[in-house]
Amino acid sequence: MEAARLKAILESLLLAAGEPVTASKLASACEDESLEAVKCALDELAKEYADGRRGLTIEQVAGGYQ
Repeated sequence: MEAARLKAILESLLLAAGEPVTASKLASACEDESLEAVKCALDELAKEYADGRRGLTIEQVAGGYQ
């Protein structure tokens, strides 16, 4: 899957979840993606959000991402 598409899917899943979601659950929801690819995409998203141009952040909370 294209990196931009994976990040968009992960953003949607995290927003809809409303509670922390583990990387393994996110990878399961993205059937064709490995756990490592999901973690990498989450790290990239967190960096993009931290650059100060967005009003959101991705944090690791309670063993998951939110």
